[in-house]
Amino acid sequence: GLGIGVADICLTLLTATGVTTLVASWPPALDLIRYAGVAYLLWLAWKALGSRAGLNLAGTPRVPLATVFVRAMGNSLLNPKALLFFMVFLPQFVSPGQGSIAWQLVVLGLVLTLVSGVFHTSLGVFGAALGRGLAARTAGVARLQSWLLAVVLLALALRLALMTQPS
Repeated sequence: GLGIGVADICLTLLTATGVTTLVASWPPALDLIRYAGVAYLLWLAWKALGSRAGLNLAGTPRVPLATVFVRAMGNSLLNPKALLFFMVFLPQFVSPGQGSIAWQLVVLGLVLTLVSGVFHTSLGVFGAALGRGLAARTAGVARLQSWLLAVVLLALALRLALMTQPS
């Protein structure tokens, strides 16, 4: 939740300073971000398929929280839909007559970050509880879980690669 929140704050600041508008005005920029996301998803799918033990949650070493933070932030920053959201959706709620546009974007972005942070942190807590429950299950399902994860990641990469830019 914290990694996504920091990414949201970065995107908010980029929007408030006009950098996202510059990115949007250079057509290859979104494609570069999109293909970086595709490459990352393909790498994750490859890792899921290459895992011999499957998702054996009982024997899985703990990942340092700093690593989880960096991965979450990277995923969010490489998500073209998040960038589009901040460029297109957030400015709709700005009123030019109500003061500084940049300040309004920052306030809206911080509110969004707070809501998103609560949601994603809750999701992480729930996922950890679910993981502990699954760890008690047999390892026979673990290989199937790895393949299902790889298929989902490959499908997301394909969808992202075939996505068209908005006009």
